[in-house]
Amino acid sequence: MKSNLELFLSGNQTSANRPLPELIIEHLGGTMMYVDQPDGTRLYRVVDWVYEIKGSSAKERNTAWANLKRVIVKLGDINLDEIVYPLEIETPGGPQTTEFTTDEGLYAITQRMSDRSLVVRQVKDYLAKAGVFVDDLRTEPEQRDELMERLIAENPERAMEAIVARYRAQGKSDLWIERRIVGMQKRNKFTSALRETSASSPNYAQATNAGYQGAFNMMKDEIVAYLGLTKQQARQLRDHISEIALQGIALYETASAEKMKIMKRTLTPLEQAEIVRTCARIVAPSMKALADYVGVDVLSGQPLLTTGE
Repeated sequence: MKSNLELFLSGNQTSANRPLPELIIEHLGGTMMYVDQPDGTRLYRVVDWVYEIKGSSAKERNTAWANLKRVIVKLGDINLDEIVYPLEIETPGGPQTTEFTTDEGLYAITQRMSDRSLVVRQVKDYLAKAGVFVDDLRTEPEQRDELMERLIAENPERAMEAIVARYRAQGKSDLWIERRIVGMQKRNKFTSALRETSASSPNYAQATNAGYQGAFNMMKDEIVAYLGLTKQQARQLRDHISEIALQGIALYETASAEKMKIMKRTLTPLEQAEIVRTCARIVAPSMKALADYVGVDVLSGQPLLTTGE
């Protein structure tokens, strides 16, 4: 039997002309402060969202968010500086600085909450089915990819629903979707190897860029410019590169993960990056040769112009 919140989320109430976070908090009988920015963006106070949907019984409203924030920082899944904005507000006790975020930021934070709370589970399930669970979040791009890949490992069924719905909405074929999911699973093994062999906090962006540099002689920003991607498209870079490039990346990241584990010692971020760069350089000539033979650009997959035409 569905709970009241499940019925609410699956009903017509969610089609009202109000943001989903406000509808959820109102349904729960809670309160959440928000402020509207000059550009029209609405920001929500994070402590209110976390307190209400976790069903926290703590006397201090800040406690639940403070605890969750420590977990997020330790995991490194979300770059909080990118999605959380400290704002000064007036309170009965005088001016106070507290943290706000967008609705997308709330969704990103919700992902890292424990499923022990029934409300949290229901909100996660709804977001997954709505196709927004891990889509278009304002996180560091490589960490956003890792977050989606970790979700695949933690809850495959929910992750698959979100991923398949997202890519079908983009017009991707079932074969393309299947290959992309396999690539994500391989990427998950790669990021796991970075975490497990790191002497400190792994630098995912550095390792990823080392691979791009070794394989394509470009950093991520240069690839984005080369492909002419928008800022929005750049967040899902691997959705916009060729099949040959995707397969090559999966190969050198798989080899890098194996190499790091075989060394049986902790590695610095620089050592990890050099391993990835070396593996990418080994794979690069084969990618280029295949693309030339097929007659397509190795990165974009677009047909190459031939002389005389």
